[in-house]
Amino acid sequence: MTRRKLYTLILVISSAGYAWLGWNLFNHAMHSEEHYTLCIFKWLTGIPCPACGATRSVMSLLHADFLNAFLINPLGFLLLAALIVLPLWVATDLLKKQNSFFCFYAFAETKLTQKAVALPAIALISANWIWNIYKHL
Repeated sequence: MTRRKLYTLILVISSAGYAWLGWNLFNHAMHSEEHYTLCIFKWLTGIPCPACGATRSVMSLLHADFLNAFLINPLGFLLLAALIVLPLWVATDLLKKQNSFFCFYAFAETKLTQKAVALPAIALISANWIWNIYKHL
């Protein structure tokens, strides 16, 4: 992936994430009991994906309810961190005409293809998925 495509993708996905969180914040204020999902996997199968509940987890984090956020979906912590750090990092790179995020991405991509990193990551995501199914998320 080229630097330009990666940075554009990060900024577009981050913008969509902020829009989705904003919509959920507004909707939660209006109808606190309703939950909406964009998860195509859950729509098609009725089974939650490993990321199901991540929005509610982030919403709990925004309200400083850390235990509830963890119990809903621990991936919410990573998602919120990514939503804060990645757009700022990309914007800084663009303003300073640097490639630090692109270099980090290339390094991380290389590391994630190594069995010593990939297998534990797959195990953690699988455990989270099993937990989501168990919770009837």
